[in-house]
Amino acid sequence: MHRMRDHVHPYVGPTEEALDHIHQIAGTSGPAIPTPMGGHIHRIVGISTVDREHSHGYSIYTGPPIHMCGGLHVHQFDGMTTVNQDHDHGVQLETGTPEPCTCQGPMSEYEMQYAGETYW
Repeated sequence: MHRMRDHVHPYVGPTEEALDHIHQIAGTSGPAIPTPMGGHIHRIVGISTVDREHSHGYSIYTGPPIHMCGGLHVHQFDGMTTVNQDHDHGVQLETGTPEPCTCQGPMSEYEMQYAGETYW
């Protein structure tokens, strides 16, 4: 099976503040969705924590991979929750990686060219 489709990313973090409160969101992205230029994105879907007796849903697509050392990558995502109790919250987060990145120093030109290969 094609490994790109197999991988997912964890995510966790707060929403932006609205009406003097925030919510937390956490979960695992959907599988990789191929893009026309050969990259991929993911869909982030879920329901926030309950605060002040309400929660918010969200469905956001990530941006393309941001390559890190060791062939790892993360994705940024930016969107809005659903409206509940006459307000919504912004969401600006980054997915986590499957394991900590422990290499030191900048990536070589070769690593930049082939970064992310561990997921393909």
